Amino acid sequence: REHPDFTPGRVLVIAFLAVVPISSTHAADASGRVDLSRATLVVRSGELAAAEQMAATVLVEEIAARTGLQWTQSALWPEDGPVIALTLAEAAPGWPHEAPRRHGEDLPELKPEGFRLCVQQAAQNRPVVWIIGADARGALFGAGRFLRSIIWSPGSVQLEASLDICTAPAYPIRGHQLGYRNTANAYDAWDVATYDQYIRELVLFGANCIENIPSQDDAGPHLPVPRSEMNVAMSAICQRYGIDYWVWIPATFD
Repeated sequence: REHPDFTPGRVLVIAFLAVVPISSTHAADASGRVDLSRATLVVRSGELAAAEQMAATVLVEEIAARTGLQWTQSALWPEDGPVIALTLAEAAPGWPHEAPRRHGEDLPELKPEGFRLCVQQAAQNRPVVWIIGADARGALFGAGRFLRSIIWSPGSVQLEASLDICTAPAYPIRGHQLGYRNTANAYDAWDVATYDQYIRELVLFGANCIENIPSQDDAGPHLPVPRSEMNVAMSAICQRYGIDYWVWIPATFD
């Protein structure tokens, strides 16, 4: 089913929480979890849209930052070991193994920016976690939901074997205003790397647009980067993540 994500007046609303379980068999331990610590991330080959490329990037980077594990990314299906399969619904059938499919009309995982995240048992003791986006952004939001679902510690990544989430956002616009200016009283002291990480985490929770205030008020004492440079940097960050970049320009003239 559909859920609200970001709404006006709220800083952050966690979304994509609908769970639609299906019957399946997984090689799980006594805790009901599958071990993905030595998983291979399999991504489609060829030229991918920015959001789908970034989905793979954030999976590798965020797992490494939290667990120290260095997942291998490949366009080829490995001969053994767990697999994280990141793909789009249009490419999932037969790629390179048959993805689990649901039947019916009006499926949320096929709506704009929707996704399916599920665990499938492909062979004995070899789970496959499917992240199937309805589109490129859906793949990115699915990667975010995966990161929010794992049970992790240094050197370990686990996931509930029964996990099967099919969802789509209820609203097409889910954004956040980040005005790089003196009156921010917080993020006016951020550098480009900090903005990148902050925008990344907003995206991983479902944001699909960022609004900047590129003018207004005088430059403050804390800005580490000139506003003209940061305006371009923020737009470039949004471009890499495949989300919208807006600017707030007041009409202060007749």
